[in-house]
Amino acid sequence: MAAGEAELQWSLREAALGFLDRDGGLASLIAASRRARRETVQSAAVFRFVLKINPCHLTECDARLGNMVLNRPIQAMYLFRKVVFLAIKALSLMESIECENQILIVQRLSHVPQLPAYTLSAATFPRGLLPPRFFSVEGVVVSVTTITQYTQSARFLCSERMCPAASGYRHIRIHSHGANEASTMRSNFTCSLCGASMDEDVKCRTIGDKQLVEVVDPAALATLRGAPRGARAVRHQAFTVFLRDELTNKAEMGGRYVICGIPGNVGTGTDTMFCMEASNVQMHVTAGPRDLPAGMKNLHARMCGSPWAFAACLAHAFAAEATPPGTYSALKLVLLLSLLHTSADGSASKDFLDLLVIGRETLVIGRLLSYAAGLVERGVQCPPSGELLASVSRDEHGTATASIHAGHVLLAKGGICCIGETSSYKKEKLQALQNALESRLVSVPIPKKKFGEEVAQEVQLPMSCSVWALGGDSAVLLKKTVGLGGLWDDAPLGTRELGLIPLPLADSFGLIVFCEGNESSDDGACRLLAEHTLNKAMLANEPVYSIPEQITTRHFEELVEFARAQPCELCPSAEQLIQGYYLSSRRLRASSTHGSNFPSTALRTLMSVARAHARLSLRSVALEADAVIAIALYEISITSRHGTSALQIVPPTVFPSDLSLRVGYEQRDIHLSNCHQDILHFCTSFMPEMIYRTIEE
Repeated sequence: MAAGEAELQWSLREAALGFLDRDGGLASLIAASRRARRETVQSAAVFRFVLKINPCHLTECDARLGNMVLNRPIQAMYLFRKVVFLAIKALSLMESIECENQILIVQRLSHVPQLPAYTLSAATFPRGLLPPRFFSVEGVVVSVTTITQYTQSARFLCSERMCPAASGYRHIRIHSHGANEASTMRSNFTCSLCGASMDEDVKCRTIGDKQLVEVVDPAALATLRGAPRGARAVRHQAFTVFLRDELTNKAEMGGRYVICGIPGNVGTGTDTMFCMEASNVQMHVTAGPRDLPAGMKNLHARMCGSPWAFAACLAHAFAAEATPPGTYSALKLVLLLSLLHTSADGSASKDFLDLLVIGRETLVIGRLLSYAAGLVERGVQCPPSGELLASVSRDEHGTATASIHAGHVLLAKGGICCIGETSSYKKEKLQALQNALESRLVSVPIPKKKFGEEVAQEVQLPMSCSVWALGGDSAVLLKKTVGLGGLWDDAPLGTRELGLIPLPLADSFGLIVFCEGNESSDDGACRLLAEHTLNKAMLANEPVYSIPEQITTRHFEELVEFARAQPCELCPSAEQLIQGYYLSSRRLRASSTHGSNFPSTALRTLMSVARAHARLSLRSVALEADAVIAIALYEISITSRHGTSALQIVPPTVFPSDLSLRVGYEQRDIHLSNCHQDILHFCTSFMPEMIYRTIEE
């Protein structure tokens, strides 16, 4: 039996050596040894080698070895340590390595088999005593700590001088999964040879970086979208993942990841907490977008004669469950454009479109925003009592460091964060939101006294979502407070009252959309809203509107999923038109005392809106027609803040006619063509040095 066991061990060692040679492990070992000889100080006692393992390749090389790595990783670590030691001695890579104890093997698995036995659910798996082997779990990061240090390895010497363990490397302590600093570095170790107490050789201690993240099941994102009425309350509990050394800062706040690691428990007694020691962290990748539904394809084929008709028809029919077709059309179009800047897997998007919506019917507009945000997976609804950006608390794992908890804006990574009415938030939160919108970074201050830090820190977290905010009609109250002959008598021509919203906060949003005037405050719109509410109540299970307005919510979800994944680039003429408008507006709105009232971020916003309109129209290239829509929407937004200009684009420009009839689309095309001509005339008047294409060309 002993001979058979020895033969099996030699066979496994040969298989491990063959795998290292075949999969590039030996080349990595040689490079790591040279780097260690060049960088490591003479007192270093342990050589740390990161072994990257692809379980598929390993199983093809030797099934027994692959099974050992997946199901008995600690035993596999000792096996690879023996093989690496023999390779170092055979190749004369490092003279300082005298025994196997001086080698620390870190196994980094690329993945684990997609089988139920190797997969855990962050919501349903038992958080008890699980076998110490590799599992895969998927989750969303909701909390991270600052990076601290831990002991990778330490050398201990026997206090008895005559003992052989008083020198050499017989007793080496290394970090194991699930172990905390107290269990790794105790003071009551005794010599295995003579039983005497042992002392640490402090010159040989090796330090590494450590970070703790809290991960929650992806199903928790559904609760952030707003629970439907009558839904059963569900509580999602996060668990802790330890990221060490190369894996620190690999998991961003709000990101969705697939984590491969070994589970364990930290603490004793009632303080025991489930955790996982990560071996690899990878971004979650979703399946490709599905094809468009047949109804959308047919509608696009009927509208292909105009570059503006298809997007206008979608905006006209959008959110029929919330508001009747024909109302809030400009707002619906802008919401669709902003939705196309989201991502399917929660990854950071290059484009974003922050919206500030102002109107009297805040209840109806709020429902419309909530409906639109619910079309994407990361459509997060932030209640006024919720945490908007981030909060800081002391880490509860005994690391004496700060733990940063994600707010709704960070959890909406790659999606939409609908914060509701700005009047519901305190001034400090609005100021922090303004800074985040301007820099696209969330600043989290960490005071040194409260969290035991050596110096005060300020952590910068990337903001990767579009923010939708709602401003109520508080301008009338403000006018009454200021009185006649006060603030509003000196307002520039064409400006709209922002109410109690500070102008710097309004300027930090990409677009301001006013839902007042002809679209939402006249008697016709009120009548349509009343009829819509009554029809929805009486015809709960029947269609309220006819085709093409009867496009379901599922159709819009599939459209957004398909269109946002399509690549889109600006054609040279569209880019030139946008640049001409941008430079002309900055030159026209320049002031000798206050500089330009035209934001420097306008160029990015204009190009972003133009690309989104092209995607919404199912085009891979943004044309001048898309640039016209972007310029019209932005000019209306900038006029509301800083007054009118020589271009004189008014709010009805985007939807000047009723689209319930076919003739309405024709009238809109004529109106937008005239607007295109006005934009060209405006650009040639104030930037004549640029060359523009005429409409005939």
